[in-house]
Amino acid sequence: MFVIDEKGLELRPIPGSRRPELMSWGLAVLLFGMLAIARPEAQVVIFGAWALGLFFGLSALVMTLGNWLERNTLMILRLNGITLRQPVQSVMLNWQEVDRVEVQQGPNGERVFVRGGERHFSYRPATRVEIRGKIRDQYGFENSEKILKTILTMAKLPNTPSQLANGYSYARD
Repeated sequence: MFVIDEKGLELRPIPGSRRPELMSWGLAVLLFGMLAIARPEAQVVIFGAWALGLFFGLSALVMTLGNWLERNTLMILRLNGITLRQPVQSVMLNWQEVDRVEVQQGPNGERVFVRGGERHFSYRPATRVEIRGKIRDQYGFENSEKILKTILTMAKLPNTPSQLANGYSYARD
């Protein structure tokens, strides 16, 4: 559990690798560059290059947006509550409002949902992507167990989880 003082504790997620994003942008630029010098007679090649260029361009755009959101995410643990700030949302919950915390397993690792009344937010615990025994990427919040324990303790939720279909939850009775 974290010790929280009057100033609060600010936590940021681990910045993920930007290599896939840069590779997608590079491939999109390369394909559109090839289109600029392609002969008009090669219609099949031009259509394929357009399709691939569009695919890589959209993929790069989605990755850029995701990385931007991740870089601008801030979780603040205070004595009176918890705040998650992102460019698209900002949610502040007092500890008394937090009535349920769910940890759900997904295709890309776990996700923690903090719910209180009509408001909620979610965050990803630290996840490492390993390929052939080497860590290739990591993302999410470090010390996720300490974050979860702090939320449960400060919100006075039970320490014993209830099973869900794809995870578990801590909730007031």
